Amino acid sequence: GFVACSESARQSDTKVVENGQIRLVFATKPVPYLKELRQVQSQKNLLPEPADQNLFTLEVSQAEDRNLTVESLSAKKGSIRVSRDKKGQNIMIRFTGLGPESDIQVNLRGVLGKDEPIVRWSIKFDNPGRQKIVTVRFPYVAAVPAIGSPDDDFIVAPAFPGAMIENPAKN
Repeated sequence: GFVACSESARQSDTKVVENGQIRLVFATKPVPYLKELRQVQSQKNLLPEPADQNLFTLEVSQAEDRNLTVESLSAKKGSIRVSRDKKGQNIMIRFTGLGPESDIQVNLRGVLGKDEPIVRWSIKFDNPGRQKIVTVRFPYVAAVPAIGSPDDDFIVAPAFPGAMIENPAKN
């Protein structure tokens, strides 16, 4: 299968991860976010434009039963690293300086197999101040258009034990 990993001419601005099925373009500034998600065959960008710059949101409990929404874009620092191995590509994205105490760190890991039409994501966070996190929304997907004939399109949501949303453009 075809697997590629590249950086744009302005190396610090984007990282590209692609195989024969999908192409992901990550902007690196102000912190990493998914700028484009293209199905290779149709060349259709599956993200609304302009792209939502948040890859996740956290709800942190505050005094008086109020929650504070913490978005990935609010991180003080962010970095992205892409590596390849025999099975495909690994995407590591780190966000630091999150939350009301600026001490939450979030690590996202994505794995794109050589011939896979999907990226398998995981999220891990370090919360040394033990702030009460009541909700995690990841991946944070704003909208998904139909791809060709939408009848066979689907999204797998990370709800326990997992949920498959068929024909997301319609449902």
